[in-house]
Amino acid sequence: MEVVIRLMKDNRTVEEEKTCTVPEQVSLSWLLEQQGSLLQYVCGGNGTCGKCKVKVVFGASEPTASERKYFTEEELRAGYRLACQMKVTQDCVVEVPRQRERMQGLSATVNQIDTVSDRRDTYGVAIDLGTTTLAFALVNLHGGQVVQTYTMENSQRTYGADVMTRMQRANEGALHTLQECIGRDLQNGIQMLQNQFERQMGYRPSMVQVVISGNTTMCHLLQGFSCERLAVAPFVPVTTEKREWEQDGIKITILPGASAFIGGDIISGLTYLDFSSDDAPKLLLDLGTNGEMVLWNGKEYLATSAAAGPALEGGNISCGCASVPGAIYDVLIAGEKSQVKTIGGIAPVGICGSGLLSAISGLLDNHLLDEYGIFSDKVKVSGYSLATTTTGESIRITDEDIRAFLMAKSAIVTGVCYLLKQLDDREKTLQVYLAGGLGVHLPVNAAVKTGLLPKQIKSNCRPAGNTSLQGAIAYLINPCEMNQRMQSICNSLTVLPLNEWEAFEEQFVAHMTLKRV
Repeated sequence: MEVVIRLMKDNRTVEEEKTCTVPEQVSLSWLLEQQGSLLQYVCGGNGTCGKCKVKVVFGASEPTASERKYFTEEELRAGYRLACQMKVTQDCVVEVPRQRERMQGLSATVNQIDTVSDRRDTYGVAIDLGTTTLAFALVNLHGGQVVQTYTMENSQRTYGADVMTRMQRANEGALHTLQECIGRDLQNGIQMLQNQFERQMGYRPSMVQVVISGNTTMCHLLQGFSCERLAVAPFVPVTTEKREWEQDGIKITILPGASAFIGGDIISGLTYLDFSSDDAPKLLLDLGTNGEMVLWNGKEYLATSAAAGPALEGGNISCGCASVPGAIYDVLIAGEKSQVKTIGGIAPVGICGSGLLSAISGLLDNHLLDEYGIFSDKVKVSGYSLATTTTGESIRITDEDIRAFLMAKSAIVTGVCYLLKQLDDREKTLQVYLAGGLGVHLPVNAAVKTGLLPKQIKSNCRPAGNTSLQGAIAYLINPCEMNQRMQSICNSLTVLPLNEWEAFEEQFVAHMTLKRV
């Protein structure tokens, strides 16, 4: 079969065209991957996220049930298909949209410091190895200063938005591919730091060490470890110990974790925040794809994790996207009209997690959505439209988006309530630190209104920034002290599996509404 692939700059302009010959019944997603035209397969290619939309000019296969779910009959007749669902059954021409979803090369949540550097100084790189986002910091080891920062998308997101999907792909034979993918990302990120530094200072920094802080799954994929036991109960990692080796004269350190779902990123963040400096109760909430939360009760660390899924980071949302230029991050709804704010102040391309939370809160306020997540009769069957892209596509929130949000928010708040039970009557003095991609810019009022966070902790919430990256930076500067503190935290941390709580199912179901908790 002959397939013509057109990479489209916009709806009308062909940026690049290539022709290839393939056997019958080849998956279009596989073919596009082979040709370097990567789309977002947030669901791992299961046809449940609708992100890999293409237009088949001619030669489209019969639409699948998943495709009928995401496209109208008119769109199907026009040739719209999901790349992960379509099989090549005849010669065809496929138009593939140019991917806009790339993270901004902006400062991570640490301050970039202007400093006078000396050619004799040595440098290290701290890396937060996140499921969605990779954050880098170049550190002058002589003065202990951060001199450059950089943030980029984790390109593994092409193979699935959450850790469970990526582990599934790894266990199906893609482990080496995923390892190579993240390896390239790290090389590119470090090179960007070096290039930025060289442009400013006139010489290339002398690199001697890299410190990586990441969740357990990401560290497994980076090192090429099998995920077979990690992906199924009782979720046993190959190792969570600190790992060190030397590569091309550079010392590489992967910071230790505590369990399958309380990884090095959380231990790094706790070390940086130094909760155990006093006996005041404190709670760290990392609101990412896997919601990790750790309570310091004055004597010990109690941790749990909630499989929130990618909805709070824009994944598995019909018009969702990561925090990229053009992503809607805030929504004002008045009556049946809405105004949106986008990252960079440019035309909207989708909606990210904070925007989704803000929009749902606004829909509740305007009685366009009830506490059970059901739209009022004033909202169209296709969902509530927030804005329109430059290509005329509607950015909307659908019934399924609401359900995805409810699943994510129920998992998070159930975990929080479980840990709060361990505090007895000390909730009023509890300090809550919000980390992770959503936590840094979380609209707290909207989070409480939609039931994502319990109302009793509202006044005590504070953004903590990228604590994982901050901990890795601190390790670069003072490795001996940080190593001791990390080991102490790991030794005094007890993991409380959320699914072993006797009231878990009852609480999860109870929180599957938009009521204030």
